[in-house]
This record gives sequence, C-alpha cells and structure tokens, in this order.
Amino acid sequence: MLERLRSRHPRGRVAVWIVTAIALDSIATGVVAIVTEPAVQAGGLWGDLQAVSEFSGTVLGFALLVSAWGMYRGFRLAYVVSAALVLLSGIHGVVQSRLLSIPLVVLSLGG
Repeated sequence: MLERLRSRHPRGRVAVWIVTAIALDSIATGVVAIVTEPAVQAGGLWGDLQAVSEFSGTVLGFALLVSAWGMYRGFRLAYVVSAALVLLSGIHGVVQSRLLSIPLVVLSLGG
C-alpha cells in the first residue's frame, strides 16, 4: 500500500527527471568542451581551471546520474548529494566560459 502512495507522488519524479537532464547536459557539455576551444582564451590559473573543469564536468555528470538513480530508489541522502552536485555543475558551466555551457548553467539554476 505504501508503494502505491509513493508512486503517486509526482514531485519526486520531477526532481529525478530534472537531475537526469542536468546530468546528461553536464556530460555532453564536458565532452564537447574537451574537443573544442573555449570562447575566452585565458592563461594562468583561470586557464588551468578551464582545462580541469572540462574533464571534471563530465565526471560530475556521471555522479549526477548515480545520484538521480538514488533519488529514484528513494534514498534521502541522494537528494542532498544531488543538490550539492547540481550547484557544483552550475559552477562548472560558469568556469568553462563557453557558449555551449549556457544551457548547463540555466538548467542548474532552475534545478
């Protein structure tokens, strides 16, 4: 009986779909960022941060997929982890300084 009540709770499913969309966008943005040049060429520390965020954004997307799976399974810790990873994903989008990372930032802010 409790499972039937839980499956009718639509807010949890919407949250899972939002986190999944952010995860897939983070993976796509990271992969495309690795093979393309940034819109703003930077040197020094900022350039190093751009290079690191290209790869780590992809890894972060896979971590978001795992946390979305945990949310789907109903783990409360997955909701907290997803919130932190969505915030980190938005920061990755800003650090990458690319036009293609704008949807990632917008989705992260919305999430």
